[in-house]
Amino acid sequence: MRNQALKVPWRELASACDQLAQWRLFGLWVRAIVDAEHALPEWLAAAIEGRCPAFLQSRREGAHLPSLWLDLNEWVDFHFFSEAIQEGWIQALHYYYGRQPAAELIWQHWTRMDEEWRLRKPVAYPTFDQWQEHVAALHSPPTQSQYVEWEAFALWTRSLIEAVHEIPAVVRSAVEARCPGFEGYVKTLRDKPCSDPAWLWDQLRGWIERHFFAEAIQDASIEGLRAAAHRTLRSERIIDYWASQGVAAGSQLPTYEQWLAEADAFVVR
Repeated sequence: MRNQALKVPWRELASACDQLAQWRLFGLWVRAIVDAEHALPEWLAAAIEGRCPAFLQSRREGAHLPSLWLDLNEWVDFHFFSEAIQEGWIQALHYYYGRQPAAELIWQHWTRMDEEWRLRKPVAYPTFDQWQEHVAALHSPPTQSQYVEWEAFALWTRSLIEAVHEIPAVVRSAVEARCPGFEGYVKTLRDKPCSDPAWLWDQLRGWIERHFFAEAIQDASIEGLRAAAHRTLRSERIIDYWASQGVAAGSQLPTYEQWLAEADAFVVR
């Protein structure tokens, strides 16, 4: 899946994941109502027609009602994500959508509503907008994005130090500005910290976590935060860029902002 994902800029893939989340949310809203009613109410058919014109007419005659939501998902993929199909990254889209926290929240909400409605049908079903609002209320702040950027910063320092076997001025000034006191700290541990860039990088990551994610360490959620950050498309793309695009010795050393912009734009054709 990562090879497919590398065919497209990560921001484009992330945007497609967000769009797919909205369509899967719509499909499960349809499923919940159809399963509760054991029928397709006219008002729901009209809502489907409004978003997916001609979908209902396209279904084969005698198609089972319980498969309506699956047929709808397939129709949506073909009509709204045709570029992903044609360019060969539709499987990556499905995979990375499924790894998003939003995908789990969408599924959990459908599961909860399905269980409730099987026991007792509601007097009135929520509109799709209301269904969306209920799921949106479940979201927690995306703190993993901050972790991803800090880890990218640490990888940038490692790339440059590995290239020149010392802490270059551009790294020294950036580290001092963002992590004041870190260079002095590592010198208390080793006389020549640059002799092992991997060790120095690990020390910087630990320093960053202790100073900027102390709350996650205290409540023992730091491992979950790391895992959530590493599951993001941006983190994967940055790591792929770092692993495959080292900084050549003697070349112009990029600033962190330049390096991150190049990582964000990295694709493999």
